[in-house]
Amino acid sequence: SPRAFRRVREAFEVDNKTLSEALEKPIKERLSEGGSSDALFFFSSDQRFIVKSMTKAEAYFWTKNCPVSSADGSPRTMADAYADYVGTHKNTFICRIYGVYALNLYHNVFHFFVMENLFKHPDIVVHERYDLKGSWVDRHTKPPTKGEFVTCRHCNQKYKYEGAGSNRLSIGSHRSSEIGISMCRYFRRHQPTMVFKDNDLKYRLRLANVKTVVDQLTRDSNFLAIEFGTMDYSLLVGVHKEVHAINRQFRDAVAASEVQIPSFFYFGIIDILQTWTIEKKIERWFKIICLRKDPKGISALDPDSYKIRFQNAIRAITNYEDDDELESSATRTRTAEQTIESEEQQEQ
Repeated sequence: SPRAFRRVREAFEVDNKTLSEALEKPIKERLSEGGSSDALFFFSSDQRFIVKSMTKAEAYFWTKNCPVSSADGSPRTMADAYADYVGTHKNTFICRIYGVYALNLYHNVFHFFVMENLFKHPDIVVHERYDLKGSWVDRHTKPPTKGEFVTCRHCNQKYKYEGAGSNRLSIGSHRSSEIGISMCRYFRRHQPTMVFKDNDLKYRLRLANVKTVVDQLTRDSNFLAIEFGTMDYSLLVGVHKEVHAINRQFRDAVAASEVQIPSFFYFGIIDILQTWTIEKKIERWFKIICLRKDPKGISALDPDSYKIRFQNAIRAITNYEDDDELESSATRTRTAEQTIESEEQQEQ
């Protein structure tokens, strides 16, 4: 594993000195945004890197043998497979992991890995964040209510939420009014820790290079399904918006003075280590049989079917239609639906 991740660092020109210096003074920590895990995040001083805690099973995953051998037919670990893929696909959207480590502290072993921060440019505001899986059951984020105490995603401080667009924000504990601090330490004002999900996305992502993006996301998800055998990963999307003035006038209508529209996007595939475990199978069974959820829309799905649904969702949200792909996409969808229907019959 150390050699594999050394190859990843070399592929993306991250030397040990740069990595160690950036991690000497982490500026903040916070619990996972949008995820169901209680993983702890630490950010490097320049916000380029993230240190994320992981379970023992996730750490062990990297040492397992990959089901697909190397080009010369020799066996390889998952870490080697990852290094081979990202090293030959420099434009991959799969998160860049530069090292997996274990720390023995007070007779307890803590596992963590270091990855590249997708939103590593502090001077660029990410106005919206989406965690997209391609599923739709329970894929909605409840916004905070006015007066609720929430956590700022920039400085990790508690503050009283006064509604979207409000400048009357205060931080601290529930006695924040006594503290008298009203501004975020790292940003102009506080923003709640909030990541939207599939059902919250109300518009299509209009991309200038849509075919390139969709093709790469397809390759990435194929790799995760075939070589990693994982599912439940997400496409993390960051949206930066810009304000444009409106100069046109229309008869019998009141024109808007300006509009705010997406100008560019960040993409990254995250949470790539979840395998099709017995726990995930039980989760799926429970939601279908006991909660009567739509089996096609549940996140828990076998890797191949998950990949197909993920790829179809990517094509839908980017409004991508390639005539050469339409027939094969329809075939993939029918195959996934037949797999799900067969699974339902077995469960019944």
